[in-house]
Amino acid sequence: DIPSVAAMLEGPIKKEKASYMVSGRRSWMEFLNKVIPASKRANYTFYDIYTKLHWDISAKTDMQFSTYHTIDEYYSPILERKKNKIIHWANGMYALKLSCQLGEKLFNTTQVAYTHYTNKAHANILDFEADRYVSADIKEVSFNSSFNYHLNNKVLMAYGIKGIHSIFSNINDDLQTEKSDINQISAYYENKLSLSSMWNIQLGINT
Repeated sequence: DIPSVAAMLEGPIKKEKASYMVSGRRSWMEFLNKVIPASKRANYTFYDIYTKLHWDISAKTDMQFSTYHTIDEYYSPILERKKNKIIHWANGMYALKLSCQLGEKLFNTTQVAYTHYTNKAHANILDFEADRYVSADIKEVSFNSSFNYHLNNKVLMAYGIKGIHSIFSNINDDLQTEKSDINQISAYYENKLSLSSMWNIQLGINT
């Protein structure tokens, strides 16, 4: 594991109605590079941060907005006190989720999210003869709505629909960016039957 420092802050925005949470981590070994031997210096850094806002709209409905960001970087060996970044990873997520009780036994959770993944590297380590960085990334917008119907304390029926729109960007042999996109949609239905405290049966279909 990479040594890191972490912190979290959370609390109410409005009593019994809305709250927030912020947490983050950061590697710290690289700050010691100037005082330790070159052979033991850190050549990898990272940080991430997570935030969440929660709002109880009513006794049966609540909403949550969350974000997540992380960056990881790898450096070549330090020469003459200079660091040369050769690999960079970055991920991010924004999500809005609504949960509600639609009836005495029917519950729904719906989420819309945007995510992005970026990988960047110096062309030299990928065997390209160029003094530049090249990158590849994925961007996605997703939708997910699921329903749970509790027929009784033994039987749960679950069904829902999911959709994803993805855009892929990559580098070809001429160091030109190529993009492609994919659309996916699926639906599912499941029955969960509790026979005892030790035995359960789950049957379903996914299309």
